[in-house]
Amino acid sequence: MTTETILLIIVLGLNLIGGLFILHLKKYFSKKGENLADKEDLEELTTIVEEVKTKFEQDTELLRANLAIETNKKNVIFNEQKQSIIDYSTHLNIWLWDSLRIAVHEYNHTNHEELKDKIIKIRESYNNVNVSLSKVQLLVPSETLVKSCHETLMEVLKVHGFVDIRVSRLKRVLSYEKVLVDQFISRGEKIKPGDLSFKFYEQQAKDNADEKKAVLDDYIEEHGKLFSSAVQKRNEFLALAKHYLNM
Repeated sequence: MTTETILLIIVLGLNLIGGLFILHLKKYFSKKGENLADKEDLEELTTIVEEVKTKFEQDTELLRANLAIETNKKNVIFNEQKQSIIDYSTHLNIWLWDSLRIAVHEYNHTNHEELKDKIIKIRESYNNVNVSLSKVQLLVPSETLVKSCHETLMEVLKVHGFVDIRVSRLKRVLSYEKVLVDQFISRGEKIKPGDLSFKFYEQQAKDNADEKKAVLDDYIEEHGKLFSSAVQKRNEFLALAKHYLNM
């Protein structure tokens, strides 16, 4: 039974008891006035009744004030819990649907530096989700919901690990590709087919292209599998969150 319920029962009980007590006193004083008391007795008894009534009203108002404080406190706590869940969901979706959806096939040696920003972004998104999860763990009393938040994070983290490794590797490959292209262009006519320098650049370019292919070949398929599992876990969390917020 909650504190608010207990206080409400107390207020109602005091109202009932006080009402019966005052009614009894009035009947008693009225009867005594008829049978025994003179005018001065009735005035004194009336004063006593009013004092009892005033004290009862003051106690009732105090209890009502305490009830209001407890209710407001509960509302504030619930609002904080609600906001922590919303923040977690928001950061989770940014991490999953924005940061971790990188079209790797759109990058080459001319724009490979942009991948550095992508890597920074997914790591920042992960940090934001971790911070928001800590607030949920601190504020939300539902062990089921907190567990779902953690399990969802761990599932998305699999996507994160896959993307981070592949994108970092791709950036390294494209960076070297840029070096090879720049060096080859800078040497210009000095490099002739059949020369050792030409064969060196030709072999380096082939090896680099093979590594780039290895990075990209199964990216979409593997990313899709991991992403699908993460979305499923995210949907389970959303269902629990909606139920909790509408309780």
